[in-house]
Amino acid sequence: MTEEERIFKGQFFASEAPELIEKKEKAHRLSQDYNNLYEDQPEERSRVLHELLDGIGEGTWMLGPIHFHCGCHTRAGEGCFMNFSFAVQDDARVTIGDHCNFAPNVTIVTPMPPMPGSERRGVVFLGRRNALSVLCQARNHRQRLPVRRERRGMPRRDDRR
Repeated sequence: MTEEERIFKGQFFASEAPELIEKKEKAHRLSQDYNNLYEDQPEERSRVLHELLDGIGEGTWMLGPIHFHCGCHTRAGEGCFMNFSFAVQDDARVTIGDHCNFAPNVTIVTPMPPMPGSERRGVVFLGRRNALSVLCQARNHRQRLPVRRERRGMPRRDDRR
């Protein structure tokens, strides 16, 4: 079983496997190529994104810089916007739905190192799939997302301003 198959089954995998290193090096080069292009070069940027990602919907736009760990494990839907410093550590699959917006400095992370010290002797990670639904908005860790649920008749946090 390849390390990539192990990732997709949610099993522990060795991140230093040659097959994964090759994908990561390609993604890092393509991310850098994208970052070296100007915003007034949309055709070239689109070409790089189509080579970098597993799939990208029409009208999806990313401001640079971007950083993808593998790239080939990420799909982005239609009409998405990723603000500057968008990073995806996509060892496992990442699926971004249609019309999702991301604030500056957002990072999506899929690998999980084992927690017990006895299991962390080698370089192994557990791959977890991430899926962001349609019409989502993601912000960086310094911004709070509004609480949308109601508790015991209390108004929602975003209504109490």
